[in-house]
Amino acid sequence: ANWTAPAYLAGLIILAAFILHHTRRGSGLRKALWVAVGLGALQTVALHDTSWIPFHKAGIQDPLDRVRSHHQLADTVAKLQQEYGASFIVARHYQTASLIAFYHPDRPLVYMPESDKIENQYSFWPGYSEFMTHELSSLFVCRNEEVPRDSLYREFSEVRLIKEFDTTFKGRPLQRYRIFFLENYHGDNEAPFLDQAEPGLPATHKTHTD
Repeated sequence: ANWTAPAYLAGLIILAAFILHHTRRGSGLRKALWVAVGLGALQTVALHDTSWIPFHKAGIQDPLDRVRSHHQLADTVAKLQQEYGASFIVARHYQTASLIAFYHPDRPLVYMPESDKIENQYSFWPGYSEFMTHELSSLFVCRNEEVPRDSLYREFSEVRLIKEFDTTFKGRPLQRYRIFFLENYHGDNEAPFLDQAEPGLPATHKTHTD
């Protein structure tokens, strides 16, 4: 967790004071300190690239897989956004939204589905309903077998899956993503009529126009 980061600076200052105080008492402590620093430096260098360790052959997930190949996700989203003319991007999870916002070539604002509940830090920021006009389209990005939230079916005239793919690292699949096209934003004012192509996969959705 990164919420403890502010304490690291103070902790390093206290640690330095502790080391200086005790290493003045004898050379044995100074030697132990240099051994600890050397081992820490070696560990840091070795673990900054774990691709040389055959985790996947032993059936163990590489701990650095979670920080790899995010540019593939962002590049795919950017390409589809241009192809479909999507005006903005919505992601199901705040981690996915943050990754797309950072790695996307245009560094756009990325939103989460709007909700009355406080779910994460995105809940405290303005949502797309405060900025987007009606009839705009969007992309929705989720992971694995997830589907868009019900609120998106009420806010858009049509919701359909347009791409499903895996990010990869050295030929290994890392994370599966699904991208949906959300067409014609109109806000949460109309009752939805949902047509599903197959169970669990909302392929299309249209509002009632009779």
